Amino acid sequence: MIELLRGGDALVKQFRNTRQGETRIEYHMRDSGVEIPPGAATLAIVSGYIEPTSDGLFGSASAQTFVLKKGAIERFDKLSHEDAEC
Repeated sequence: MIELLRGGDALVKQFRNTRQGETRIEYHMRDSGVEIPPGAATLAIVSGYIEPTSDGLFGSASAQTFVLKKGAIERFDKLSHEDAEC
């Protein structure tokens, strides 16, 4: 997901209604169509690596599209490098 975001793709949050009447939240990449596990998408959102675009009906809290946050790659690369040294 990070590499796709680096290339300019965006994460999209989508709501699907099941036959049982429940609503399921799914994530995929906008341009490539790659499905993203909900846990990975949620982690990226709450960690601050990605940020909402302005497509939320009620502001960023209801956003459905997320892009790479400026400066996030440098943070991600630094953490990845530190983990590799351990």
